[in-house]
Amino acid sequence: MPHATPVYMKPSNKDRLYIALYARGGDSIMSGGEDNPTADADAHFDRYHWALLVGPKSEHVHSKGKRFHVKETMMNVNGRTRSQWVFEERDIGMNPTAMILVRIMIGKVTSLERVMAVLHSVPIRDNQSGWNCVWWVKEALDMLRQEGRALSRTSVTGWARVMSTAIWYVKSKEREHRFDGGAPPGLFDMDRVATYSLLKMQQLIA
Repeated sequence: MPHATPVYMKPSNKDRLYIALYARGGDSIMSGGEDNPTADADAHFDRYHWALLVGPKSEHVHSKGKRFHVKETMMNVNGRTRSQWVFEERDIGMNPTAMILVRIMIGKVTSLERVMAVLHSVPIRDNQSGWNCVWWVKEALDMLRQEGRALSRTSVTGWARVMSTAIWYVKSKEREHRFDGGAPPGLFDMDRVATYSLLKMQQLIA
């Protein structure tokens, strides 16, 4: 008896993969400056937490998705408290939270199971100096590209392009005062997350 095809496998309704940038208060940035590659004089003061999101093609107020990332937490190891990076997969709503800033849509999911298997296997390298959530996202994209069947062929996983687009987009939204309440009323859809598509090379949600 044939099995029903899951929603995320339908060619016309594939889930989307996003890079998400969140506000954060920590000071961990990539040692090579990849967290802030813009030429802005104050760029190195900016701080973002990076994560991967999977969500439906068409969103509504009750849409659900998944967030994959690593987060720094305090752990008790042999009686001593130390910080440690841990992987987290969490079911989330796709509506804005207080901390999310922007999303970059980078691909279409052809197999959620394969995406999840890859992301669960990305190494935690917190024994390496300067390693953080940004490095984790970079390696996750490399592994998704190497796996070859989790995402559609049109997906964009090259780190230089993804990283530079994410930083350019979040900086543009900062200049437009999307996050500080300084924008004219009605300029932005504050009920949705600012989103740019690397597949279409255009903004989807202002």
